[in-house]
Amino acid sequence: MANPDFGSVGAWTDQTTGTTLTLAAPASIADGDILLAFIRYPGAEGTPPSLTGWALVDSITSAFQGNHNSAIMWKRASSESGSYAFTVNTGTSHGFVARFTSGIASGDPWTGTPNATTYSNDGGAGGTASGSVTPAVDEALMIYWLSAADDATSAFTGGGLTWTERVDTKDTVDTFTSTHMATAPQATAGAVDGNCTVTTGGFRNAHLIALAPAGGGGGGGTINAATIIPQLNRRKTGRFF
Repeated sequence: MANPDFGSVGAWTDQTTGTTLTLAAPASIADGDILLAFIRYPGAEGTPPSLTGWALVDSITSAFQGNHNSAIMWKRASSESGSYAFTVNTGTSHGFVARFTSGIASGDPWTGTPNATTYSNDGGAGGTASGSVTPAVDEALMIYWLSAADDATSAFTGGGLTWTERVDTKDTVDTFTSTHMATAPQATAGAVDGNCTVTTGGFRNAHLIALAPAGGGGGGGTINAATIIPQLNRRKTGRFF
């Protein structure tokens, strides 16, 4: 087996009105690739986005006025064409789609239980947290996504893994929101602790999942994400924003 790998990412999209969020497809999609849509959406009821052919990985409703909800959606690529128009609650939404290669060919693409954790406004910088991650198979690819109500970011370290930041951008229509996504390959299944530093205060949603490798099987195991702000390694390799 070999670790799944990050392939490419489509452009970050902001929209302020309506119930449709249209996200650009990442480049070079091939059948069998795993596509993940990372979406921040409004609505006090926290109804996740939807689009035929896509399934929910996980979602969370934030305490931030019911407007800082976030979700990860997924699908396995098959004759893809054009952009992706997700149905969302009325209001400001943001998101992007990323492509991953060398995942499992059938079933849910992750190993362990995807986890999402929300944090309320802490009034400023400070504090650390650690998360424990236990994929059920060797050679998983860890994916950490942070949707923040402030432009809060720093370097991520944890578990002796090498983390590479793939997305780091601030919304153009909502200056109080930023998004950060990083990946790290894991050689051997087992617990991984992540150490994180909060650089600014604000409402934050943290998502942590592990993609299973081809032949590794999906589902099973556990993922516990107590991490808050990832100390994202500012390596330029593979960074798109």
